[in-house]
Amino acid sequence: MAREKLYALKGMYKLPDDIGVHMRLLTNAVYRQKKGLVHLSDELLSQFASETIDRMNEIPFLVKGAYFSGSLPRDIVDDELSVKWSDKAMQSMLAKSALMPLNLQRYQYVDLKIVVSSDSTMLPFLGKRRRQAHRWVRGFSSIEAPAGHVYEFKPLIMKPEDEILLQLADLVVYLIAHSFDTEKISLGQRLILERIRNIDIQPFRFAN
Repeated sequence: MAREKLYALKGMYKLPDDIGVHMRLLTNAVYRQKKGLVHLSDELLSQFASETIDRMNEIPFLVKGAYFSGSLPRDIVDDELSVKWSDKAMQSMLAKSALMPLNLQRYQYVDLKIVVSSDSTMLPFLGKRRRQAHRWVRGFSSIEAPAGHVYEFKPLIMKPEDEILLQLADLVVYLIAHSFDTEKISLGQRLILERIRNIDIQPFRFAN
């Protein structure tokens, strides 16, 4: 249902199916010229974003997210456990924390489709083993699990242009970033953001 609604909307704005809703690119004049999208003015893109949120509000969905502000923790070098922080390592932690805790009276991990944007960068993070950045998002949670059990979530790894959920996530992140940009706040983007009916974005904090 989400795919049908967004692709119909992309057709109305003459945005080809093979071009994903990647707002950072779509708002770049050079990119629009290169891709034959000169008709998409900033005003039309804002209208497209607004109508996309309207379509999202017509279907069952939950936007979960987490954010972190501040400097990254110090690296830990130890024979038993080594931790090497980077922006992408933090992104994997944020992705995991966005899934925990879920309201498991309403959602079950087995019922969820969890999608992660493909990023094959080999990343050292936990331990000495290097792993593709998107592989670090896989994880476990004992929150609200039966005694002696844990929940495991195994994300699907896909390219944004091939997965509608990643395109919707990109739009939401774009709205959040521009709504709370400390240098240039966009009140128009914030008004669109505030219309999302089911959204839960929480700060991520390290325990002292």
